[in-house]
Amino acid sequence: MTADVQIGAKHHTMRPRELTGQERQTVWTDVILAEDPRIGRFATKAGRTIPVAVLEPTEPWSRTTCPRGWRTGSTRELVPNPPRELVPARS
Repeated sequence: MTADVQIGAKHHTMRPRELTGQERQTVWTDVILAEDPRIGRFATKAGRTIPVAVLEPTEPWSRTTCPRGWRTGSTRELVPNPPRELVPARS
């Protein structure tokens, strides 16, 4: 399954990937709950784990296709100003 995502004037083909384990927990806390803490109350009422997914490009982005202010490289870097835990160390 893929999705066509438009960022500015550019279209990108992306594929969803469900997060699990520590990666899911980090995104849930540092991104989702930080953006809207009410979602945590919804999850408690639902009585289940709410799935969390990211969209990853089907092909690597180059400097010319990467949206301004975003970083190229690992798909974990495809969010503006990602939490430090999601940005892989550069070697």
